[in-house]
Amino acid sequence: TPLATIRAVGDTLIRGSLNPEGVSEYASLLVQESKRLTRLVDNLLAYSRVSDVTEAYSFEGIEPAELIEDCLRTFRRQLVDDAFDVVTEVDLHVPLVRGDRVALELALDNLIDNAIRYSGEHRSIRIGASPVDAGISFEVRDCGNGIPPEEIGMVQRKFVRGRAVGSKAGSGLGLSIVQRIAADHGGRFELESTVGIGTTARLIIPMYTA
Repeated sequence: TPLATIRAVGDTLIRGSLNPEGVSEYASLLVQESKRLTRLVDNLLAYSRVSDVTEAYSFEGIEPAELIEDCLRTFRRQLVDDAFDVVTEVDLHVPLVRGDRVALELALDNLIDNAIRYSGEHRSIRIGASPVDAGISFEVRDCGNGIPPEEIGMVQRKFVRGRAVGSKAGSGLGLSIVQRIAADHGGRFELESTVGIGTTARLIIPMYTA
């Protein structure tokens, strides 16, 4: 996705059809997508490490609402252009999570990207954070195509995609990366889906304790 966006923006700039305000806006988008690509590469390298992957992380206390807002900012143009109804639901006074900011942004990026990609005609996404057990549950819910029950476990493996995704399919790495990041943070990843109704993805990360 970042490469496709960078390429499209580059093509637009080359044509020289934008006014100064448009050039500035597209330049900002280039910077934003290049940062996203950098995060993706960094985490893929960490994912493939033979040694303990936690060595690549820098854990800190992170505000859930801020994390969600930062991730949504990456997709803002796409969400607006495609007329998505986006609702953010973060519990009042939700505690900090203990995590690596870059890794958690990548995990949520993947979940939001999937929600956009497979929403079909029902362009509605709910994103929230709430306390659960000893952690915080980040939930991304769409009203899209859904995943057949027999594929729920399969699509969380590396390079595996659902049979019905067609041309919308990505690399098949997204959910496996989310699952890996959750495990490396001492949390877990849950996926629920009903065909024709939609999918709910939950990334549960432990709370931060000073």
